[in-house]
Amino acid sequence: MSDPKPEVKGTQLHSREELLRLRDENPDHIEVYDVEYDKVDRVLPMSEVRERCLETRDRAKALREAHPDWGDVEVGHKLTEESEALRLFSTTHPQFFGKLVDRGTPIRVLDNMFMMIDVRARIESGELDEDMALSTMQERLLRECTKK
Repeated sequence: MSDPKPEVKGTQLHSREELLRLRDENPDHIEVYDVEYDKVDRVLPMSEVRERCLETRDRAKALREAHPDWGDVEVGHKLTEESEALRLFSTTHPQFFGKLVDRGTPIRVLDNMFMMIDVRARIESGELDEDMALSTMQERLLRECTKK
């Protein structure tokens, strides 16, 4: 018996309950992301967020190679001790920082995170219309999360 594949019909609005039901019915095809808002002292432009993400990712990788016995917590603490920019980033964008330091974060999650940062940066620069960009991004995520 073949695995059922949900039909994607463009962008659709669903309640949280509907999304969870769909995910439960199609666990191999649907992933539900929770939006988490953080209280921040200063809003960083997305171009700076991207730079800090890349720096966090690269420096965390280097620390893991130099100290293979360190866990994610030690790596995160060392990053924030060594760099004031990353200390600030860890407080303004703790979800991003945490996902980049956590060696268990799937590459698909990181790819989607960078895609969302890039879209937001292009919206901030005026290159993209926000409503159109967010609708297109939702459609792309639906296609990517739906196995063929």
